[in-house]
Amino acid sequence: MRPEDLYDAFHEIDDDLLKPLPEAAPRRHPALRWGALAACALLAAGGLLWLHPWKNATPQSSLAVPTLASEPTAGEPSAAGEPAIPEPAELVYGTELFAAAADIAYPEGYFIRTLSEAQLASIWGQETLWLTDAENEVIYDGSGVPWIVRLTVQTADGTLTAELSPEHLPPACLAEPAEETCEVFGVPVAAAAGPSHAVVSFVRGEGADAVGMRITMEGELPPLQELAARLVTQSLEPDGVLQLHQLETADIPVWRSEQLDEEAAYADERFGCYLPTAVALPFDRAHRELGEGRDWLTASWSADVQNLTVTVSHPSEIPTLVHADETARYDLRLPEDGAAVDPDTRNFPVFYREELTRDVLAARLWQGDFAGCSGASFGVLEPDGTLLEISVYAQDPLALLEFLLDG
Repeated sequence: MRPEDLYDAFHEIDDDLLKPLPEAAPRRHPALRWGALAACALLAAGGLLWLHPWKNATPQSSLAVPTLASEPTAGEPSAAGEPAIPEPAELVYGTELFAAAADIAYPEGYFIRTLSEAQLASIWGQETLWLTDAENEVIYDGSGVPWIVRLTVQTADGTLTAELSPEHLPPACLAEPAEETCEVFGVPVAAAAGPSHAVVSFVRGEGADAVGMRITMEGELPPLQELAARLVTQSLEPDGVLQLHQLETADIPVWRSEQLDEEAAYADERFGCYLPTAVALPFDRAHRELGEGRDWLTASWSADVQNLTVTVSHPSEIPTLVHADETARYDLRLPEDGAAVDPDTRNFPVFYREELTRDVLAARLWQGDFAGCSGASFGVLEPDGTLLEISVYAQDPLALLEFLLDG
C-alpha cells in the first residue's frame, strides 16, 4: 500500500499557537518543523495528490456559497417540510493545538464517491439537511465501509470542513486541540482557535456505534464558529443520531494491493515486461497497486545508499512531455530560467523513449552527498503509451540506466 498524505493542513498557523506532543522530543527549529507541516500541506489542497502528478483523484468541483435551508430563526423551519436550523451550543475554545504532522496511509482498495443530499442528511437521521450547497465526498475502504466522510462549505468568511469517521476521530494530518474544553449534551468537546484557524473535535457514542467528527475552520472565525456550533449541536442532540453505517456499499471496484517478490514482479502480466533486467544492484521490493484510478507496478533495487526505482503505469494523461532537443526544459546543467521553464517539467520531465540518448540521461544528473553518488529522476513514455517513472541514486547511475537505451 502506497502512503498518501491527507487533508487540510493549516498553512499559516502561528508558532505560538502550537505546542509539542507530551511524548515528543525537544522542539526542532521552527523551519525544520514547518518543513514537515508544509510537506503535509502540499499533499492536502482538498483532495488526493499522487506521487504521479497526472494521477489526481476525482477533481473537486468549485464550491458554491452555502445557504441555510432556514434563514429566519434558529430552531424554527422557514417553511413546511424544511429542516430547522439547530440553536447553536456555546463552544469554549482553548488557545493551544498539538503539532502532530504525520503521514497517513489510505486504506487498501480505497475508492471515492459523492453522496446525494438524502445520503448526506441520513448521517443525522434527517431527510434533508439545513445546510445546502456544500461539497462532500466519502472515502471508502476496500470492503465498502466509509473511512472518512468529508463535508466542505465555503462562504465569504472562509472555509469550514467537517470530517467524520466510524468508531474514532478521523486521521489528523497536522493539528489537534490540546485538551477537552467543554461539554455539549454531556459529550466532551475539544476546541482550539487562533487568529484565523480553529479546530473542534468530539466522538459520539461508544464501540462500533461511535462516530468521530473533526471540524476545521480557516478565515474570519466568528461566523464560521457559529456554523460549527450548529453542526456540533445537530450532531450531539440527545434525541438525534450521528451514523455512518447506512452509507456502506457493496458496489466495490476491483482492487489489488500487495507486495511482490522478484519472480512475481517480472511475471506481472500487464507491466512486468517493462522492468529492467540484469540490474547491477540486488532486488529489494516490488508492489502492485490496482483500484479505481490506480494501476501501477513499482520495483526497487538497492544496496547501501544506492537505489534504482521504476514505476510502470499506463496513465490517460501526461502533462510534462518534452522532446530531447528542448534542453532548456530539462537539462540540469544549464542555468535555470524561471521565466522560460516550467518548474514541474524541469523537476520531472517525461521523455519519448525513441528520443533517449546517453547525453539526455546525463543532462538529468545531480550531484549527491554520499559516497560519490549522483542521482536523476524523470519519466519515459513508451510508444504504446506505457509510462516508466524512474528514480536513481548511485555511484554510476548511467550504468543502471543503460536498459533505457537498449533496442
